[in-house]
This record gives sequence, structure tokens and C-alpha cells, in this order.
Amino acid sequence: MRQMTTLELAYAIKHMRHLIGKHFSKFYWHGKKLFRMKVQNEQVFFALPYGLGSCLYEMRDVQEHPFVKFTRKVLKNQILEGIFLYNFDRVVVFVFEHNLLICEFIGDGNLIITDKDWNILFALEYGEWSSRSIKKGLCYKPPPNMFYPEPNNIFSSEKFIISAMKSLNLGTKYHKKALSMCGIDERKKAK
Repeated sequence: MRQMTTLELAYAIKHMRHLIGKHFSKFYWHGKKLFRMKVQNEQVFFALPYGLGSCLYEMRDVQEHPFVKFTRKVLKNQILEGIFLYNFDRVVVFVFEHNLLICEFIGDGNLIITDKDWNILFALEYGEWSSRSIKKGLCYKPPPNMFYPEPNNIFSSEKFIISAMKSLNLGTKYHKKALSMCGIDERKKAK
């Protein structure tokens, strides 16, 4: 299975906007890194690190997990106020009344619960890297996004345009399709 691109995650989020204003109901674990969240009568699945989407049917084989217990307790009956991509990266944030559920679809994937000030309350996986730490009590910091576009340097390099487009973080197949539709050779210099 391949990971969803940022563009695909953005599209999935767009189709979940109807959940905004509804109450959190339940959170489930189905083994490994497969989770499911109910928002009133609708369901969202999280297959870490691959992606998320709407779930049309009840999934069996529910198991207990400390992250699930904590999430149920903290988010109980809170209203979902928003969903967005953080810095146009593969980090999806569900904004509830008093807390955030952060879903990282990078590396091995992670789920993190924070308060409204982004202070970490609980995480599926804790860890420390050179650029950030995921530890209880610390302020959440997203993984570094090496592709986040810098307007001054996206197309100013001597690289091929297909390489320069990686800073747009849409996914190679979408970059190639866009260039093809515009009649631009992907080996053309970005400048």
C-alpha cells in the first residue's frame, strides 16, 4: 500500500467538511496502526502511515489500547470545529472544542492529542529526533517539511522543473501530469 500524497489528503479532508459541527462519539483500534473515529453516526479511519478516509461500514475486531482509552475520555462529546492540513504537509489536524487530534502520515505515522495551545497530552508513539521531540507536556512541533514552498526559490534553481516542483509537495504523478497537460518537458530547467 502506498502513502496518500498531500494533495490526496487535502481532497479527503474536503469531503469530510460535513463532519464539522458534529459531536465526537467513539474511537477504536483494529490492531497494528488501524484506527477508527466516530463523529456522531459517521466514521473516519486512520491507516497509519498511509492515509485516512470515510468508513462506510462497521469494522470488526475492536481491541483495547491506551491511546484509544485516553482519546475517548478527553474528546468525549466535544464538537468537531475544523479539519486542516498543517503547512500543506501530510499532517492532518482535527480541531475539537478543547483539544486537537493530530494525525501524522509521515514516517511510521503517529496520532497525538494536544490541548488548544498545542501542548502534548498523549501520543501513540513518543520519540526524539534532531528537529523535534514528541513527549508529554511539550508543545507540539511538526516534522520538518523539506518541501514547503519558498516563493523565492521554487523555480530559480538550475534543477530540472520536475525536481523543483517537489517543493509543491503534491506527489510526483501529479507533477508529471500537470507538466504534460501544459506541454512542458519535465527535463526543462526550472529557471
